[in-house]
Amino acid sequence: MCSSDLTSSGESEFYGIFKAGSRLIGMCGIADDFGITRNPILRADASAGIGMASRKGVGKVRHLHTQALWIQQCVAEKRLSLLKEKGEHNVADLPTKHVDNATMLKHLNAMNIHVVSGSSKLAIAVARDA
Repeated sequence: MCSSDLTSSGESEFYGIFKAGSRLIGMCGIADDFGITRNPILRADASAGIGMASRKGVGKVRHLHTQALWIQQCVAEKRLSLLKEKGEHNVADLPTKHVDNATMLKHLNAMNIHVVSGSSKLAIAVARDA
């Protein structure tokens, strides 16, 4: 599935959901092996992709790879839940879209990344030893 093969943004969104969903299901399978049961929930802001993943078959989409359609069965059988995430709350926007400073700090905080000022003492020691 090469990006040059895609003909619509909806297809791109579907493949993003497919890739993230398959990894999420795999991680939950590993957690199950350790006795930790999780219900995989995938949050996406891609309405067209969510629609494609929530139905059965290719519908009117012309170039969808049939190898990716198993994710539809996972959604239908509730082995994977898809939830709509508004764009302004989607931390995935941080590396892919221009956001203002307040939004950037909000997303970083949601990922437990905190911005601090100053220089690291370790960096100073390394520079001094070089």
